[in-house]
Amino acid sequence: MIDPIHSAAAWLDQAYGGHIGVIDPAPIVEGRHSWLVRCGHRDDAAQPMLAGTIAVPKNGRTPFPVANAAPIDEALNLAPPPQPVFPGQEPWRWRVNARNCVVAIDAVLRRARASALPWNPDDERPDWWTRLLDGHFPDATTTTHGTWASALDVVAAAGPGTCAVIWLRRQYRGVEVTGHLLYATYFNDAVMVLDPQRGMPAEIKEQEVLELAVAAFRREPVTSDPIAVPWQFPAIDLDSAVAKAAAWLDATYGGEVTLVAPAAEDELRRGWLFACTTETFKNTGDWRDQLLDSALVVPKEADEDPFGLPNADPWQFLQRWDQHAQDLPTPPDSGPAAWFKPTMRELGPVLGTSNHADWAEVINEISALPEDAAAVVWLRRRDWRGRETVGQLLAAANEGGRVRIADPQNPTAQPQLESSPFGLLVVSYRAMPARL
Repeated sequence: MIDPIHSAAAWLDQAYGGHIGVIDPAPIVEGRHSWLVRCGHRDDAAQPMLAGTIAVPKNGRTPFPVANAAPIDEALNLAPPPQPVFPGQEPWRWRVNARNCVVAIDAVLRRARASALPWNPDDERPDWWTRLLDGHFPDATTTTHGTWASALDVVAAAGPGTCAVIWLRRQYRGVEVTGHLLYATYFNDAVMVLDPQRGMPAEIKEQEVLELAVAAFRREPVTSDPIAVPWQFPAIDLDSAVAKAAAWLDATYGGEVTLVAPAAEDELRRGWLFACTTETFKNTGDWRDQLLDSALVVPKEADEDPFGLPNADPWQFLQRWDQHAQDLPTPPDSGPAAWFKPTMRELGPVLGTSNHADWAEVINEISALPEDAAAVVWLRRRDWRGRETVGQLLAAANEGGRVRIADPQNPTAQPQLESSPFGLLVVSYRAMPARL
């Protein structure tokens, strides 16, 4: 029997480190397939959370924050992914990333390149609204309103060139639930309100307004060419390739990741294959601080962005790219700077770690796991210069005495168990129910 309050509280403790807890003694909504439970900061002085509602599935799957755009829509919130995924890649993370979406649309409207990152627990720190405005909209003037008419009058009165980020503090059945961030702009003598997360005009529902915080600012019409991307220049020699890689890494990881011994030997026909690692790993040497996606390809062409290699079979992808193959899949998105902590924080409590020289040792260890445990196998690789490069995380379990190893990104295929890896590291953990 699932206790929705206990399940929500356990997930919140794990995700937020004890800083956020359940607010009510009972769920605010019971649907056919899930309960909705409100949550909030334990610090009463903190700003209200944006993702203030947790769904607890009745089938035993892991709780998760509900969508900013439609927190009560059970069908949307419980929509399953097309295949199993590792923590950090669940679809719900893109349904609760309103902060990143509103920053991205502001950049796009200024004709700059931008993409919205998925939700991260740190997004909900107590001063999240203040940090959002200080970091991205420092000149904004904030007012609060009880109706949409009053809120939009602020933008209309300021006239052309006025934009606003609107924090919709949403109510449902008289209590505050997960809110949303919308983007308003004065266009063609009218105020247009956009839902950046859905990429469409926002749904304006007066009955769900608890409060509207309007942060208004100026954005002059863009008449010039798009803002130059700092890494869009030719990488015709080692110095320019290193500069291009450094610019991309800085924008992607915020200074957390650096190149490892770049040299002329890294040159390919179309670009350069570099290795990279975290600044922390350089200082500590602790594998827990290491990067998973440690390979970076830097194209020589100015209009081609640097990219990482697929975790599965990276060398075939690289060879075909270097030969100008036209049917390659899109390179993967960048993961966290160090994979261990964010991954294991959500998989479950770590039971132990061990290094192995070959797959036989790995299989022997996994075959001894108890039924309530599972493991992540980190396949570590070296590039042709001996530097650690892109790795792969595989899921492993002992299923009734039978060892199963799978690639969560392609669970129906047999993963390639490379015969001469740089290293094989097994992280066993107390298994939790399958997650959305």
